[in-house]
Amino acid sequence: MSRGMEEALRRIAEARRTRSPALDLSDLDLEELPAELWALAWLEELNLSFNRLTALPPEIGQLQHLRSLDLARNHLTALPPEIGQLQHLQSLYLWGNR
Repeated sequence: MSRGMEEALRRIAEARRTRSPALDLSDLDLEELPAELWALAWLEELNLSFNRLTALPPEIGQLQHLRSLDLARNHLTALPPEIGQLQHLQSLYLWGNR
C-alpha cells in the first residue's frame, strides 16, 4: 500500500471518528479512492485535488450532502453520471484535468 493511500485511510478514519463535515485528501498521489470514503455520507466538502485520479467511481453519488467537490489537477477525462445525484453540490472544481 502506498504512503498516500495510508495517509488517506488515516484521514478518513479521523473524519469518521469526529464526524467532520470536511475531508482533505489532496496531494496524496492517489490513483484510486479508498472504499472507506463512501461510508462518510455526511460529508459536505471533499478535496481530492492534486492527485492522479483518471476516473471517479459511481459511488460518488452516495455522498448526498456534498456542497463542494474539488477535483482540480487530476487526470480526469469524464465524470460519472452519478455526479448528478449530488443535489446539494454548489461548487465543483475541475481545472487542470484532461
